[in-house]
Amino acid sequence: MTDLLTRREWLEGNEACAVVSVRYAETDAMGIAHHSNTIIWFEEGRSSLLRCVGYPYSQIEQAGFYLTVAEVMARYVTPARYEDLLIIRTRLGALRSRGIRFDYQIVRARDSLVLAGGYSRHICITHAGQPTRIPEAVMNYLTPYLQPDSPGQRPRHGPFAHE
Repeated sequence: MTDLLTRREWLEGNEACAVVSVRYAETDAMGIAHHSNTIIWFEEGRSSLLRCVGYPYSQIEQAGFYLTVAEVMARYVTPARYEDLLIIRTRLGALRSRGIRFDYQIVRARDSLVLAGGYSRHICITHAGQPTRIPEAVMNYLTPYLQPDSPGQRPRHGPFAHE
């Protein structure tokens, strides 16, 4: 556990792992992390994945493109609480000519209990807001990180359901 306090993110195979600690401001009156934080943690997960594979989101933006969110789904299993250390596990679930899907699991570090999971779908747009194809350089760079068993469709029963 001490190692998790110093390690922020790493890559395990094609899966990025990012560590966050539930802050007091992220909890509600019941003492649990508010559900809206899950979407923020998903964002941290996908940013971490792109950094870990060597193609940070800022590089995509500098090339003149955005990956705008088109859809987000979250499934909650059990709540996170103040000061829980969480590991956000993120995979590249699908890569299409104009879109990309990231799959997520949020696990509690102390016991590896899955707290939540989900996915987000993103559409590639220009800085002018026009839908466009994902640049070939990005496609070529990210393709090796696509999950080999990923069907390219949204998961049937949440992320990593095929495991």
